[in-house]
Amino acid sequence: MTSLSKKLGLVSIVIGCLLNILVFAYLTSSMIAMIVLGIIGIVLSILSLFLKYEKKWVSLLGLVLNLIPLLYFALLFVALG
Repeated sequence: MTSLSKKLGLVSIVIGCLLNILVFAYLTSSMIAMIVLGIIGIVLSILSLFLKYEKKWVSLLGLVLNLIPLLYFALLFVALG
């Protein structure tokens, strides 16, 4: 379980970077897939926060990288109606 908890934070960072690239490259192509990918990244980073006691900054970075596009989608949803 320790090797899995060490890699969860890094996987969430990779998903967050991929999500940010997809949002700004292909904004209108598949928003549902991007939202699902962001939710998966958030869940992985939260699991990493609770399972791993050292290097919490990796999990927090993954959480921020996954929250930024989802907050952007929420802002667009509210602003555009």
